[in-house]
Amino acid sequence: MLKNISLLLSAVFSPLIIPTYGIILALWSSVLNNMPFDVKMSVVMMVAAMTFLLPVIVLWLMQRVGYISGFALVYREERFVPFVIAILSYMACWFYLYRAGAPSWLTMFVVGAIVAALIACIVTRWWKISIHTTSLAGMLAMICNMAINGHAQCDMLPLITVAALLLGAVGTARLVLNRHTLAQCAAGVLNGFLCVYIAMSLG
Repeated sequence: MLKNISLLLSAVFSPLIIPTYGIILALWSSVLNNMPFDVKMSVVMMVAAMTFLLPVIVLWLMQRVGYISGFALVYREERFVPFVIAILSYMACWFYLYRAGAPSWLTMFVVGAIVAALIACIVTRWWKISIHTTSLAGMLAMICNMAINGHAQCDMLPLITVAALLLGAVGTARLVLNRHTLAQCAAGVLNGFLCVYIAMSLG
């Protein structure tokens, strides 16, 4: 039962879908909420296509040709190329948001995610840092930064609480599944939170 819950948490909060969750939170909890609904949805769909759908298709093809054993990327040696693909998709997302005239704090959220992914990509050559906790900590950092720097249009404390609890739950799930050690999960938290928070603060 616990293993099944851990697998579900790992899938629902996959690093590939976290940027889309982050954009949804940003659009609906900041002054950007004043944008027309169809415009916000088109942004969400574009971000999801670039940072989720495209990488999933590439991962599926890599699995079909036998380059990776599965989407979970259990083996550290399999992670480098998928990480590079994720970084490229994040860069495309940044370019799209920048060209669309998104506020700098939002584009810098993506920049922070790119930097965190680059660090994880480099580290993973020697050590299996948790990208699940990296991505969730990045989203938590985005919410905290929005609250502290006045970008939010609503009370962010409930969102901060939920994001922190989810980060703890997903980190625990990775430990239950024996995919990471506590140190690897903690390193992911530091990587994601610091990269995103600092980047957004500079934006």
